[in-house]
Amino acid sequence: MGTPQRIVVIDDNANDVQVTRRFLERRGFVVRTGRRWQLTHSGIEDVVGEIGAAEATVATRAGLGRAAETPADAGAAELVAAAQRKSRFRRYAAAGVMAVAAGIVLLGALIPRGSKLFGRAGPARLAVVTVPIAIAPGTGQLLPAPVVEVRRGSGVTDSLGAPTVTAELAAGTGVLSGAVSVPARDGRAVFSDLRLTGSGTFMLRFTAPGFEPAQSPGFWLGNEAAGSWLRLVGGEVNGQKLSPEQRRVFVEPGAVLAGNVELVYTSRWGAAAVMLGSTVTWGDPASNVITIGPLSTPALDMPRSVPVHVVAPRRPGTYRLIFVFQAETTVDYILSGTNWTVGRPVWGDGNDVARWSREQLDAADRAGQVVVRHLRPGGRWVENWFPATTVEVVVRSR
Repeated sequence: MGTPQRIVVIDDNANDVQVTRRFLERRGFVVRTGRRWQLTHSGIEDVVGEIGAAEATVATRAGLGRAAETPADAGAAELVAAAQRKSRFRRYAAAGVMAVAAGIVLLGALIPRGSKLFGRAGPARLAVVTVPIAIAPGTGQLLPAPVVEVRRGSGVTDSLGAPTVTAELAAGTGVLSGAVSVPARDGRAVFSDLRLTGSGTFMLRFTAPGFEPAQSPGFWLGNEAAGSWLRLVGGEVNGQKLSPEQRRVFVEPGAVLAGNVELVYTSRWGAAAVMLGSTVTWGDPASNVITIGPLSTPALDMPRSVPVHVVAPRRPGTYRLIFVFQAETTVDYILSGTNWTVGRPVWGDGNDVARWSREQLDAADRAGQVVVRHLRPGGRWVENWFPATTVEVVVRSR
């Protein structure tokens, strides 16, 4: 690696470019030294400094996939000028942010010209960047598609790397099929038709001629509901902070509960309508249906902020505000404990969510899910997992 050379100095108060700088750092273009951001390789500056604004404009448009002029063109020219001057950039306003974004594209477009410098950073390697968390029902297709990148030793994606990458099962019991070998394009091999049968914890190994094998982290596949969960991680209701350890809110009889609850969820359904809803353990369950909305699926450790606005009961005591999701068409089906195939929500048959026992609610808070009865067609009951979590509501005596 050459001695870091300064190309730009950006004031740390320019918060609107913080994300861009972090992206450049992750890609291996820059490093931070004190308050200055420096190029990781002197050769980058040499390559940029060799060209003029006109060529920078062409390179930027090529990187963006556009033939027409773009607002970023002027930004690319400014980047080149700054590299040639090695002087401080002015503080970025909205147009300046475009210049930084254009700089990222420009540097990416110039990598082939500076390939000699990246050769000094170490040999290329394979890196697993996307791991599946679910399978498509009926086909076993892995979702999302596993992705493997060809990277230089510096961590930068090698856009010229084009080996054929092959996937195989490294751990777990199942059969891997579909397109198990995929040619890399622009340094990325995307396994969009990789299929896996079986359930449990799996690991994949990826190989390519001339590269050391790369292995994925372990991932779990199986029953969608059993692998899904919902947890409370924070929030504030009526000015009282919430956390996994402190989920109790004190209110006066009949007071309005207002605020936000911060949740995190994992949903393993590969193709389903997954709805998030809420209810309370006081009043009529069929009248206390709160539809929060659909959830993205499959999803792993996904945050969701939920507003709270309900009226507390007038009788003193301890109650629960329940959040729950399932693969159902509407929240009414979820809260009534009825599968949509029944044709209508069935209330008052002993498995309404609002009538879960204290033990079931406590289990949901501990594990992010609870096993309860679920009504199916013909009056048949099955045990099923419901991802859920609660907030405890304590109504004080006057």
